[in-house]
Amino acid sequence: MFKSYADCEAFFLKARFPAKGKPIKSIGRMFKGEGFYSIRELEAEMCRIYPDDTVEFTIPAKYVRHANFSYNVTKMLPIIIHRYKTGKYRIGGSQVFNGVNEADRGAHGGQYQHYWPRAGWQWLQSEAPQYFKGIKFNLLTGEPINDQPDEKQVVDVQLRRGWLRDLRWYKKRLKSMVKMGVFDHIDMDNYTGGWEAANLVSTPLWQENLFQCMKNRTFPPDITEPLVMSLRPSFYQKSREPSDREALIRHIDAKFDSWSVGLRGKYGVFKGSLHVKR
Repeated sequence: MFKSYADCEAFFLKARFPAKGKPIKSIGRMFKGEGFYSIRELEAEMCRIYPDDTVEFTIPAKYVRHANFSYNVTKMLPIIIHRYKTGKYRIGGSQVFNGVNEADRGAHGGQYQHYWPRAGWQWLQSEAPQYFKGIKFNLLTGEPINDQPDEKQVVDVQLRRGWLRDLRWYKKRLKSMVKMGVFDHIDMDNYTGGWEAANLVSTPLWQENLFQCMKNRTFPPDITEPLVMSLRPSFYQKSREPSDREALIRHIDAKFDSWSVGLRGKYGVFKGSLHVKR
């Protein structure tokens, strides 16, 4: 773990070919720049570490969603990243995180209030700074240097009403189709394409087609059947009991919740963003 600029210097001294960078096991490579060390994963720069023992994160927020990024950051730096809502992440120093846990334990007679260090995760969920490209931290203290108030989307109220109207109508009709057994013709006993369907409904093209179907209120098989197959509680479940339909209806809600931000963007609900204090 790199806890200071000196750690980076000592690590990079062992590089056999400095121009090609020094490999960091299972993460990427470290390169020496003009007055900083740069850590890269493939071709993407993750962060820069400066002589004043500060780290600057240079990767855009939209790439933080990849699981490897947050895991690798925690593995090599005293920094923790946590997703607190769809597409939104908080980031904090390990020293601050541990300090919150210790304060909680000290306030309750040497025992954690909830029998495990929950206070630190609550702080990370609601009080730690929101991640943005360019955020900086002091590696020695874990304190943020240039944190900003949370970013909040500005919503077009009229377009939001149109989105909610189409969403409710489409989900209601789709659930009615499930209850009527419209999709029972799919032979689940011999069907092995559930993972392919799950991958298909995650593609931008398929979701664009879903958006058009919601606007036009149509239910073509090339949209509904992959949707149903991706929502089955188990792609290899043999049971044909009516409870399968009930589970499928619950999963329809869950799937549309996961697509909510993307679909609202297609409806033009978001006009922009601004920074607001928590």
